Amino acid sequence: MRRAIALLPALAGVALATGQVPAWLPPEGEKLTYALSYLHVVAGTMELAAQATGEGVRLSMVATSTPAFSRIFTVNNRIETLLRPNPLSLLSQHASIAEGKRRFEETVVVEPERQLARRFRDGQEKNTVAVPDPVLDTLGAIFALRTLDLAPSRAFALNVLSGKGVYPLLVVVTGRATVKLAPGKTESYVVEPRFRQGGLLKSESKLTLYVSTDQRHVPLRIVSQLPFGSISATLQAASPPHPPAGAIMNERDTEVNEHGTETR
Repeated sequence: MRRAIALLPALAGVALATGQVPAWLPPEGEKLTYALSYLHVVAGTMELAAQATGEGVRLSMVATSTPAFSRIFTVNNRIETLLRPNPLSLLSQHASIAEGKRRFEETVVVEPERQLARRFRDGQEKNTVAVPDPVLDTLGAIFALRTLDLAPSRAFALNVLSGKGVYPLLVVVTGRATVKLAPGKTESYVVEPRFRQGGLLKSESKLTLYVSTDQRHVPLRIVSQLPFGSISATLQAASPPHPPAGAIMNERDTEVNEHGTETR
């Protein structure tokens, strides 16, 4: 989950975007709950939460596999991120990762005055990274892109810290699609984060986010196409509630199924 976003240096002509604390984030915060599926099998749940604090915005992600799927592959990932406000920029991140036999704790602390990020793995300092201002982690980038003025054909660049380096993340709004959720059909923007390696646009996986067209830009469905299949996260519940009144569509239209493909 924590490697779901692909990164790339921004293309020429795409200005760096800066996220702000959104007016739609209520004092009590926001919580989004998703069902995770892998190759048509219900695999687990994921929760995304955001809350404004005196320090900025505190984000969290919890992804856990179901008991049945855990017999095949266990997932119990937790990430907490603290962003400085206006512009949104990473202050700290703590990740507790348990995926199969892969288990570790990682902490990242940013020192803005020194433009430096320190990374610790299982209590031991691993490396330092020079960081620009602003900079985000992948969880912060998902939240920040929701605060941008999204519309079809628009593109944005965000600086993202991942592992041992900082990468400009290019976010492209490729169009619109209608996502079918339990309450009904909801219109969405199709958002694709992309990255470049070795001078070519390529990736081992492709991530697509279907976000609502209202000001909250709630991720309704997140689909990651991997070499060995696809993983999807579909919104099940939201607090405050979503979709807003009038967002449900009754007419027959292009739909996005749980694997991200469009059907009629």
